[in-house]
Amino acid sequence: MTMADVKKAMSSSRFREAGAQARDSLQTSRELKLTLAKWGSQDDNFFNQLNIELFKKELSSEDGRFSAATEAQMFRFAAQAGLAASYNPVRQETFIGGEVESAYSLLEGKASLKSQVPNVDGTPLVLAYQDQKGDLVKLHCGHLRTDAEYSIQASPEHVPPWLLT
Repeated sequence: MTMADVKKAMSSSRFREAGAQARDSLQTSRELKLTLAKWGSQDDNFFNQLNIELFKKELSSEDGRFSAATEAQMFRFAAQAGLAASYNPVRQETFIGGEVESAYSLLEGKASLKSQVPNVDGTPLVLAYQDQKGDLVKLHCGHLRTDAEYSIQASPEHVPPWLLT
């Protein structure tokens, strides 16, 4: 990528296009949303005094391409609360509302597997083309890497009843 490409991408016409898109979206929806307060419980609160971490194991290959993790815990408490407001001048509607949520888990377990293909650094992406003079030019476009993660999680409320007997 040349400096001319960067200057072109940062030109004022691009900013005018972004401004026009914002103006168009305001014409379709003029609702103002505001989050007034947010709270989430800490892990070391009073209700988590019984929390027991049964096990937590992590493994990874030497080259870092593959890793696996498992964990299980008992008696975990979590809570969150929020207060939000919105105003829509077109509909002449005002909303102020709150939400409180809490959860207590008797038993939770999670296992995950992560991989990075082809490797941690990725494979270089190089585009080769002929310029106007007929010379072969290589354009280095960075690296490509795929990050994949598979995770399975279980807790008693998600386990079929026949499995618990």
